[in-house]
Amino acid sequence: MPVFKKIIRNAFANGVGFAVEAITAFCMLPYIIHRIGESAYGIWALTISLTGYMGILNLGLRPAINKYVAQYHVLGQQQKMRDLVQASLFCYLICGAIVLLLSLVMAVYVNILFNIPLDYKAAAPILILLVGMQVAAGLVAVIYGGVISGLQRYDINNGIEIFVMLSRTSIILIFLGKYPNIYTIAAAHFSTTIIGYIATMIIARNISGIKGITLFKLPPKEILYTIFSFSIISFVIGIVGRIMTYIDSVIIASFLTTTAVTYYTVGSRLVKYSKDLLEVLMNVLAPATSEMDAQHDGNIGNLYFYSAKICSLISYPILSFLIIMGDQFLLLWIGTIYPDSYLVMLLLSIGGIILFPQLSAIPILYGLARHKIIMWLSIIEGFVSVTLSLLLCKYYGVIGVAIGLAFPKALLGGVAYPIYLSRVIHVSLSDLFIKCYIRSIAASFPILIALLFFKYYMKMNTWPVFLCQFVICSTIHVFSSWIIGLTTDERKKIIDIIYSSQKR
Repeated sequence: MPVFKKIIRNAFANGVGFAVEAITAFCMLPYIIHRIGESAYGIWALTISLTGYMGILNLGLRPAINKYVAQYHVLGQQQKMRDLVQASLFCYLICGAIVLLLSLVMAVYVNILFNIPLDYKAAAPILILLVGMQVAAGLVAVIYGGVISGLQRYDINNGIEIFVMLSRTSIILIFLGKYPNIYTIAAAHFSTTIIGYIATMIIARNISGIKGITLFKLPPKEILYTIFSFSIISFVIGIVGRIMTYIDSVIIASFLTTTAVTYYTVGSRLVKYSKDLLEVLMNVLAPATSEMDAQHDGNIGNLYFYSAKICSLISYPILSFLIIMGDQFLLLWIGTIYPDSYLVMLLLSIGGIILFPQLSAIPILYGLARHKIIMWLSIIEGFVSVTLSLLLCKYYGVIGVAIGLAFPKALLGGVAYPIYLSRVIHVSLSDLFIKCYIRSIAASFPILIALLFFKYYMKMNTWPVFLCQFVICSTIHVFSSWIIGLTTDERKKIIDIIYSSQKR
């Protein structure tokens, strides 16, 4: 199958998987908050944040697995693929033991380090131990998930994720009404996640032919050098990425309250969904770029242009909606106006306008093994963001945290990535801005007008009104993207792809 068709298939699979997960989580969030309370949900968010840091111990091997499985597969080097999995297992089993030890230490000190409400001081350590075990098991599952995605079978990974999400939701809906406490949420997450990990391991072994691997066997030095020379950079990126992913909850819980964590989470959640959507669509570019690079394919520049334009055309209308209609939507969604939640959403959305169009650059750089720039930018961003957030949190609360986290990342990522990648793959930076940014901005003007009209003349006070506005705005943006956002050649290529798919 040609690389571009694989990309389309995998991006579609990722999009479907993300849609199911996001819609389910979106619908469940207000239900869970109202059932267990704001403080309890803040404890759960803090638990996920603290244990999430232990994911640093994945050592950055997942990007290496994606890259080299794709490369070894296209070159027919099955033994090297087997050695890669052997080496990754050897490392991750040791890291899993470390995670369990860290979970125990964190459980002992959580009530000392954070402002945990008295009613939840007994629950917090138990939750950390439970989620810590889940993280430890997940390290091993990461390897087999990487094998599946390295073989560019994202449809399988997403099928497993959809099954896990729907199963988890069913359990919560069945039991949370009868047992409205935080343990019900934790048990549902743990049980379904472990089942998903087991399914991933079994399927990966079957489709890759990699079986009979001996645990704790020292892998060949050559393969260890290959993956660690690539992964050491990914490891540093992973450390900074984990810190930045969960630092908001940690800062807020340390200097404010766990209830304030809920306020921030509500405001940031929809922006995070938007970013996650683009990342799952663009992640398929890493193994595809590795395959193209191994075959000396000269179309990587076109891949970057098209993917940047897709990111722009998808993100601009979503962020415009959050900026213009976000306050009305939060009231409709949660049913209560939380202090500062809309301002958090507004600030993060403004930062996203700069950053989100360049989210396709990151997997392409990984696929080319030119990801050192990501490491340096991540370190600079992490230092500036944490320092700024700590300073502003004292005076502006959750708003200060949002400012500190959003704008350094947006300015560094949105400017530095296109400059660097355009030099690596020898494409014109001016062409990128003209073909992608200017056209995408122009294509977004019609939906901006529609959103402003709805804000002042058609209040979003019921779900039917929202659905009506959604359909109208989506139709307007699809039409304007087709006419304004795409060139004549791009429209012709899309028609050809649709026509060839129908013929098959």
